[in-house]
Order: sequence, then structure tokens, then C-alpha cells
Amino acid sequence: MITRKTRSVASMLLLFAALFISSQLAYSQEVVYNWEDYGVSFSVPKTHKLLKNTADEFESGDDLTWLQMYPFKDASVTAKEMVEGIVQSAGMKVMKEGAYKSGGYDGYWILSQSPKYPDWEYWYIGFIDPNSDTNFYAIIWFKKGNKKAYDIANKMSYSFKPIE
Repeated sequence: MITRKTRSVASMLLLFAALFISSQLAYSQEVVYNWEDYGVSFSVPKTHKLLKNTADEFESGDDLTWLQMYPFKDASVTAKEMVEGIVQSAGMKVMKEGAYKSGGYDGYWILSQSPKYPDWEYWYIGFIDPNSDTNFYAIIWFKKGNKKAYDIANKMSYSFKPIE
């Protein structure tokens, strides 16, 4: 026999399930940005709050992931030299690194950690724009040990492409 208490518990479970599903959908939905100054397009989760969107910096984030992008106006360095220098100057501990290719950009990435912020991991990605003397780099931070945050960061990292 179904009691009032059983129905109440079932209703609460359905409500929690609906809230969980809607929060998952919010993180999976994306907003596309075009950084017109540099001819690059990229996606961030719909849950990101836009903090800066200028010719000198782009920054957005939420409680799981953040994205910062900056121009790098030195065409004489490689993507690897660019991100190695940035990571070193930031005092980060290098965890992994490798070549990067996405959407027509060649580059280099370094996964690092900060002694100041041990709950986060940082992906530094340097992009070489073959059509310009100005290159750029992105820093994607995500909650350390959180698979969902890692998956979102990974998806963001492969969203960069030239504006068509």
C-alpha cells in the first residue's frame, strides 16, 4: 500500500532527479564566442560568467572551469617556447605536455598545478596563427580530480578554430 509518506519521498526523489538533469544540461550547453581581433572562435559552457572580453584578454568561468585567453605578440617563438615561458614565470609545476592541433591551429600544451591553488589544474595552450604575427595562448583551469570538470575543459580546449 502506498502511503502519503512514500508518495512524498517519491516526489522528492523525482524533484532531485529533475534538478540534477537540468544542471547537467546547463554544463553541457555551450556559448560560442568570436574573438574578432584575432579571428578565433571558441566555445565555453553556458554556465560561464563572462568577466572580460577585450582585445587584450578574454575571461569567463564558473565553479568547475575557467578560461583566460591573451594575445602573444612575438612571432619569433614557437608555441612550446611560448607556453614554457608562461608556465615557468607563473611558478607552475609541469605535470604533462605535448603537441596540440585543433581547428587549423598548431600549438603546444602544458598541464600544470599551482602550489598556491592545489584544488585546480591548469592547461596552458599556445596557438600559432599561420596568418598573423600575433599568436595567442589560453589557460583553462578546472577542478582537480573532477571528471566532469576535466571533460568540460577538454571540450573547451578543442573548440578553438579560425573564424570562417
